[in-house]
Amino acid sequence: MEISEIILTKALQASSNSTLHIELQSILQKLEGITAERLLSLEKETELQDIENEIRVFFSRRNYYNLKEKTEKFAEIAQIIRTEKKYLLRGISNGDVESILIFLLVNCYLQIDIEKILNETEINECLTIPLSDNIFNILNKIKLEIGISPNAPRYEMKALEFANDGISANNIGRTYQLIESMERGGSGFNNNFLLQSLIQFFVTIHFPYFVKVLSAVVHPLTFVFYLQNFKVEILNQLANEPLLKNRWLNFELIRKITIECPNQIFQLAECIAITNALRKIESDDFSFFQQTIKYFTKSIIFNASLGELTASFSEENIIRVIDCFEFNKYSSFLAARDKFLDYFLANCSEQSKLILLENTYERWVTFIEQLFLEDDFFLNELLITDFANFVVLYYTTQVEDQEIIQQLKTILNNIKYINSEWSLSETNELSKYHLYNSQLYLLSFAYRNKELIDSHVIQLFAELKQDDIQILRYCSDHKKYNQLIEIEKNINWNSSG
Repeated sequence: MEISEIILTKALQASSNSTLHIELQSILQKLEGITAERLLSLEKETELQDIENEIRVFFSRRNYYNLKEKTEKFAEIAQIIRTEKKYLLRGISNGDVESILIFLLVNCYLQIDIEKILNETEINECLTIPLSDNIFNILNKIKLEIGISPNAPRYEMKALEFANDGISANNIGRTYQLIESMERGGSGFNNNFLLQSLIQFFVTIHFPYFVKVLSAVVHPLTFVFYLQNFKVEILNQLANEPLLKNRWLNFELIRKITIECPNQIFQLAECIAITNALRKIESDDFSFFQQTIKYFTKSIIFNASLGELTASFSEENIIRVIDCFEFNKYSSFLAARDKFLDYFLANCSEQSKLILLENTYERWVTFIEQLFLEDDFFLNELLITDFANFVVLYYTTQVEDQEIIQQLKTILNNIKYINSEWSLSETNELSKYHLYNSQLYLLSFAYRNKELIDSHVIQLFAELKQDDIQILRYCSDHKKYNQLIEIEKNINWNSSG
């Protein structure tokens, strides 16, 4: 059943003066006196399932979305709200979890925020302590059945065994293979919607008490269950909570927030929350922190938070962070690394900046040099890497002008006379050309950033550009030629002036 926001708002206002809904009340009375434990396991009892089905049928017969304001059905919505609120108020005033569960069974169809049903006096944390105590006790008693069913395929049984080993060894990769499999549709997760609704209700009425609950949890899969349906605002609150120090909890909070923020555009609140969760992990276990970096290596928002946090690290730990990033011929995560760099530079000292850039540049140089030595390496395009802008910034801020010019001359000559350089094969020669061109590409940006002008560099590039045979051989497609034009613009940046 779906109700428009306008109708729902007016029905809420009218509900305080409304009577109970007789038909719904008669159904709900059948649930009174049943323990919370039984209600939370209603899928196991035919009698309770029948009552739940009555509630479902009650709402499925009603379509209120397109109601006009003055129809008789409008009053019925107010009666339904008045009826569910009866159980909500009883639950809060008496510390009665059973009444709360009855309320949740109804409200899952209305989907009204609790803050809209109750006023500030009715939801005061002091008044909700007895109820919170009872919810806390029930959650402690319940054994969440997060595992693999006896009829599951053998590979899922092995995945659970693998995950248990991962938890024992604090190994994120092993543990989350199972979790990711479950989320993709595998069997095993406890999908008790009423229990999940109770947990979300608990957070709403008494956040500090829920923090106490999470503090008592130790199993990673239990954290996954608790957090699986929270809105990002609640996830942020939990990530910012200094008392929640468990590394697995903070990892899962980061994971949930990054899922909510998959694109480059994100809110500052989410970035701060991830930074705070990361800080707690780093303080607790640096090895686990390094695993966390590798797990979220492609996330834009994670790299932003990591960059901000890393800016405060010692020289040793800055290098340990960079060591977590893989250097390869791809630039799939260039945007993520650029975000790391932006947030690092916005918060670091000059010394920390130098450490980061020097270390990254040295790794890049070593990577390129090793590729030149590999006879079987093949490259048919520019090798940008995820760290292109780190290298350009290093050249721009840390390398003398004459050294930039000298390196450009050397590389331009290497490209010009590449046919004279011994190569194992034509394929090997092609790869060398693109390696040289990759170095030229990055150096040309530093040349432009530093506003350098050297006639010999300009002349060497002009000769390269005029070599039609070489261009046809190595830069025949549109993308490669455009990159050559980009280099030309950088070299001749002052030509219009």
